[in-house]
Amino acid sequence: MGSKFLAGVFLIALTIYALPTAIELALLRASFSPMGCMFIGDLLGCGVLFFLGFRKTALGIYVTATALEASCLRFHVLPSRSVILATNVAPAVALCGIFAYLVALDDRSALE
Repeated sequence: MGSKFLAGVFLIALTIYALPTAIELALLRASFSPMGCMFIGDLLGCGVLFFLGFRKTALGIYVTATALEASCLRFHVLPSRSVILATNVAPAVALCGIFAYLVALDDRSALE
């Protein structure tokens, strides 16, 4: 499980968290509206969950993260960068959890 698992988690973190977050932060630096930037990370991460068959999970995370992000940005609860960094974590954590579960199932079946 070791190296394959770590490679999978790294790939998930890179594609579902780091890349969309970097794009959103670059757009913020280019003076795009924070409200417009926030959808990139939410859509990518939740879109992957949705297309993998975890539709309810994807929709739940998307609605919750987007509502939380929009509220924080609208009422200036936190700086835009912090809000984006925090809310892009949810889909990545969900995918890592699903991946860990599937790897554990595969390891268990290999032992039988």
